[in-house]
Amino acid sequence: SQMTQASIYVLRDGREVKVDVPNVVRGDVVILGTGDVVPADMRLIEADDVKVSEMALTGEPDDVAKTSKLKFKKPGEPEKLTPENMVFSGCSVTNGKGKGIVCETGMSTRIGRIAQLIAGEDGGKQKTKCGCLPDTSASATPLQQNLEKLGGRIGMIAIVVCIVIFIIGVAMNRTDPSNPGSPAWLYMILIAVTLAVAAIPEGIPLCVTISLSIGCSDMVTKNVLVRKLAAVETLGSASVICSDKTGTLTEGKMTLVNMWSGGVAYDVEGKGFDPTVGGIAREGTGKDASSDMGVRSALLAALLC
Repeated sequence: SQMTQASIYVLRDGREVKVDVPNVVRGDVVILGTGDVVPADMRLIEADDVKVSEMALTGEPDDVAKTSKLKFKKPGEPEKLTPENMVFSGCSVTNGKGKGIVCETGMSTRIGRIAQLIAGEDGGKQKTKCGCLPDTSASATPLQQNLEKLGGRIGMIAIVVCIVIFIIGVAMNRTDPSNPGSPAWLYMILIAVTLAVAAIPEGIPLCVTISLSIGCSDMVTKNVLVRKLAAVETLGSASVICSDKTGTLTEGKMTLVNMWSGGVAYDVEGKGFDPTVGGIAREGTGKDASSDMGVRSALLAALLC
């Protein structure tokens, strides 16, 4: 609700009526103008030079032109995340005016589904296990999961060993040396409980914390600031890191400045996406390398991907 405006104009009974955004329902015809925030996911039926900022949904800084015309999907063409004849909740209209039919509202909108993914399937409600204990398994790191499994295995082994020792002690009629008249089963219960308590590995969390602290100090020497120790272990478990630069802090462009191919490093010069400016040169020497086989094969592979 914080991403939408307080009220919007809709067509009801043939008249323009100003209603509160929470009262907009599916099937309403909403009138959009420059500066309005789209109250729900809508399909445009009229569009007069409409442009929408979808930064809140896709992260892209450029305005997107919208139309009311239907474009049929071609065979083999991937489905678009934001179709040209749809406007989505939370996006602002930056130019033009139009009308649209409400398709989805509330948490059923695209932005609402993203909020559900962030909050979790249960809407952000804290999960519990064993009736009252908080369940943090969803956010546990691989190391924490392995430690929990290790603790469970050690506990099961300790219970089995204690049961075996209890049975053997009772069978051999082992009694308390300081009180020979006491029954053997009472003395063996004390022995079994003592062994079970001693089998608990209290030092494992301390050892893990020290190990992560050492890794954190090593990362600080490489100009990496770590706020949580668990992040050190999580980063160590990652084999592939995929990053996306949306361009919100730059000019909305991503250009290549360095490349490495065939054991050779190259410097890439140029400005924007103009192919007539700049070139590719070997790092350090400045020699033109646009004809090198390593450069051509790397660029061909990037083009085919």
